[in-house]
Amino acid sequence: MMDAILQDIATLARPALFNIYFALASIPIGFPLAVLLALGKNHQNRLISGFSRAYIYAFRGSPLFIQFFMFYSIMLSLNLSYWKPMGIDWFVMHPLFLGPLVLIFNTSAYSAEIFYGALLTVPKGELEAARAVGMSRWREFRSVTWPNM
Repeated sequence: MMDAILQDIATLARPALFNIYFALASIPIGFPLAVLLALGKNHQNRLISGFSRAYIYAFRGSPLFIQFFMFYSIMLSLNLSYWKPMGIDWFVMHPLFLGPLVLIFNTSAYSAEIFYGALLTVPKGELEAARAVGMSRWREFRSVTWPNM
């Protein structure tokens, strides 16, 4: 009886470790990318705002399963012409590289929309006060916008 339980735990441990790896590989990169995308979506420049909106729309509007297939197909088509001559085809085509890469793009799109919503809730009066005292944009973001998000 105990052997069966230990065998089941061993069977479930490997997929659990893969999930932990995917989370640890994708969240540290996806989080800052999401903040940049949220700021880009709120940017006054239409090119930056348009790129951020298109990115978020594309990755939130398509299923993750389809994104995995799409990225694998794109990487496979680039394999012979681009990755193989560079000698990195073994790395780029590996599932432990492609999996977190797709999760980075997907997670950053969903998180960017959350951060964008939080960005819209920052009181305008506080932003105006930061500008009135002469704060730079970076200081305004660090001292006023980010803590209020």
